[in-house]
Amino acid sequence: MGSSNNHLIGGSISGVRKGPRGYSAYELALQVGFIGTMEQWLLSLKGASGIGTTGKQGIPGPPGERGLVISATEPSNPTEGLLWIDIS
Repeated sequence: MGSSNNHLIGGSISGVRKGPRGYSAYELALQVGFIGTMEQWLLSLKGASGIGTTGKQGIPGPPGERGLVISATEPSNPTEGLLWIDIS
C-alpha cells in the first residue's frame, strides 16, 4: 500500500494534526441563550407527537418506470443447495 496525507491507509491515519476541542451541542445551546441542565436540554429536543396532524394529500406524480421482476426457482435436485434467481 502506498502512503498519502490525510487518508486512512492500512488502518492508521497519517499526516493529520489534532485541532482544538470543539463545543458540544449543549455548550452551543448555552451560548445562544438556553437556560437549564443538560438533561433539560436533551428533553427539549423532542417535539410534540405528529399523530393526527397530517396535511392535505398532494397531487399524484407521474407513473414511474417498471421495476425489476425477480423470481426464485427451487433446484431440481434439493441436494444441490442452489436457488436460481432470475432478474429481468
